[in-house]
Amino acid sequence: MIHVDAAALAGAAEDAQCQLDHGPALAVETARRLLCDTSTVTIQESPDGTPLDVGRKTRTIPTALRRVLQSRDRGCRFPGCTNHRSTDAHHVKHCADGDETTLTILVLLCRVHHRLVHEEGFTIERAGEGLVFRTAKGKRVEEVPAAQLVAYDPVLALMTAHADHGITARTTIPEWMGEVPAYDWITDALWRRDNAGPPRANASP
Repeated sequence: MIHVDAAALAGAAEDAQCQLDHGPALAVETARRLLCDTSTVTIQESPDGTPLDVGRKTRTIPTALRRVLQSRDRGCRFPGCTNHRSTDAHHVKHCADGDETTLTILVLLCRVHHRLVHEEGFTIERAGEGLVFRTAKGKRVEEVPAAQLVAYDPVLALMTAHADHGITARTTIPEWMGEVPAYDWITDALWRRDNAGPPRANASP
């Protein structure tokens, strides 16, 4: 449960309190982020904290509208982000400011980028049918071109790489047929190779 003044949510009271129930203080922007896409039960309280009225549980974004938004955006709309899971529906114009929740003011953001917009000073602007994201310093976050999908056959790619290195289907087949090695002959041949002196000038080839 979060206790926060309605005026604080609307940005009209900078010194208003916002805190968890029986817990620490909470940034107002964090409360606004949570309010973007959640189920809410509004409790009106008197200045001394006495409950005056309890509303019904409602969703900030109706289920049907959430489905349409998911179908339209397909995932996080932040430039370059490919996250299509664990997304929040963000209000470009926040519902606490009195704007009606409609599809035109909603955009899907992953949890990381939703936090950037609310608590790190990033902004979103509508530009026709598109969106413009800016950093806290006002610098535009440029769009990232969509990745070009190329048909890829992993088996063919592996065979091509092996062929480039001279690896064939018989490379791993040993020439040894299982005979018992002649260790005395091998040892003698290696000893002679390593201990033979320099060849004599008149030695026959």
